[in-house]
Parts: sequence; C-alpha cells; structure tokens
Amino acid sequence: MERDIIFVPPELQRKPRQSLFQSFARAFIGLGYMVATERNARIHCLVAMVWFLVNMVVRPATYLVLEGVLAVFLVMGFEAVNTSVERVVDVAACGEWRTWAEHAKDTAAGSVLLATMAAVLTGIHVLAATWPWHWWLFTGKHWLGSAVACAGLLFILAMCFSAWRQREVYWIRS
Repeated sequence: MERDIIFVPPELQRKPRQSLFQSFARAFIGLGYMVATERNARIHCLVAMVWFLVNMVVRPATYLVLEGVLAVFLVMGFEAVNTSVERVVDVAACGEWRTWAEHAKDTAAGSVLLATMAAVLTGIHVLAATWPWHWWLFTGKHWLGSAVACAGLLFILAMCFSAWRQREVYWIRS
C-alpha cells in the first residue's frame, strides 16, 4: 500500500534543535515579552519585588521564604500561560468576538486569580509565622532565607530588565 506524501509548508516544518543556552534565552525573551505587554505581569513583578525586599528585612525561616518564592513563581508562571492563551485565542478567533474565545480567556485569567489568592494566603502565613518581626530585624538569624529572597529579587529584576530592553518593540504598539 502506498503512503500519501503530505506537504508541510516551510513555516510549519520542524526547526533544527537549539542549544540549551539558546532555549533558556528564548524562554527569557518570552518572560520579557510577558512583562512588556501585560499590565498585570508588571503589577505582579512589583509585588514580587516588594515581597522579596520584605523577606530580606524580616528574615523568616528558610522554608517560609521558599514557600513565598514558590508562590511568586507560580503566579508568574500562570501569568505566562494566561498571556500565551490570550495570544493563541486571538489568532484562532481571527480578530472576531466569539463566545468560546471569551470563555478561554476568562478561564485562563481565573487561573491567575486563583494562584494570586494562594500567594496572598502564603504571604499571610509567612508573615504570621514570623511574628513578632521586631525580634528578627537585621539579625544574623535565618541568613539563608534572606539569600533565597535576594536571589528571587534578582530574577524578577532580570525579567524586568529584559522587558525594558524590549520596550520599543511592544510598548510603542500598545
């Protein structure tokens, strides 16, 4: 039995593999795109920076800082998925209003809302667990948690820098 040969247009053909460094660079460009184009992503970045600064000052236990880091990056991850879903739905809907497109976008935004609510509850838990804060301010206790918070802050700042480098491309269009 003969097989039919399927023609695949060049733009849909599989591209050669990228190096690991190129893959990470493309992922970082995608995060920069998210921060550059989405207002809520910029708000999440600002809140994350404040959160990491608070963690460096309050110095909670390391496991509490890791809870906060996980919550922050989950929110940012859900925001990235939300941005991707919105772009794909915009392309699939061909610029027209469609009920299914609205539902897909609303559902993706709802997932970000749920992750954000979980992050707020995590923040409340971390701050409540470190009460009274004045005992731990600027002491050497829990230096590892402060270092983790500093690393998280540096990552968020790097994302914002990536967005700033792309600002001419995306912010002018919006």
